[in-house]
Amino acid sequence: MLSVSPAFNAWAASPVAGEIWLFEALFASGTMRLATWGADVPYASFTWQGIGDILEVSPLEESEDGGRKKGSVKLSGRYISNIALAVGDPNEYKGKPLNIWVLPVDEHGAQLDVAVQRVAGVMDDVKITPSTADGGAQLDVVLEYYTSKQGALPDAAAFRVNDTTHQAKHPGELLFQYQAGIIGKPEPWLTVAFQRVDG
Repeated sequence: MLSVSPAFNAWAASPVAGEIWLFEALFASGTMRLATWGADVPYASFTWQGIGDILEVSPLEESEDGGRKKGSVKLSGRYISNIALAVGDPNEYKGKPLNIWVLPVDEHGAQLDVAVQRVAGVMDDVKITPSTADGGAQLDVVLEYYTSKQGALPDAAAFRVNDTTHQAKHPGELLFQYQAGIIGKPEPWLTVAFQRVDG
């Protein structure tokens, strides 16, 4: 669930409201900061490049069970740096943090409140696709990411549980103290028919 201020709620309910999406990708070689605006956006002591580099942000889904969700950001292929990202070393982006905020603005672009974070995830893959805007004459670069309530942490279902963490949640439950012995010494289970002795 998002935590927002009264000012943000008032902006969301306003008949005239604008928003700027702030995109931050922490690549191995440096940080990219972009904005969905026609000019550069100064915010949080950084300058977010806003010259139309971000073409599309996929719909964002809330996770109810802590499981990770997959999303994407489409970048313009007009810039050679974006193309180089797609054909370069995967270690440049894979598993690196990615963040997206929504900055509320009025009809003149003036900032009305602090930005609200919508994505805290990790980058997974980069693909080159034909642009849908001009019939495929140009290229788009699609940056895919995973996100969850745990932000940059892995899927909650994959979190490794041991005796210490299990005891903290269920004091006195000794499952993990016996688990190693159970796995190491399997007991055969025989069917009733196999155990029956005819005679």
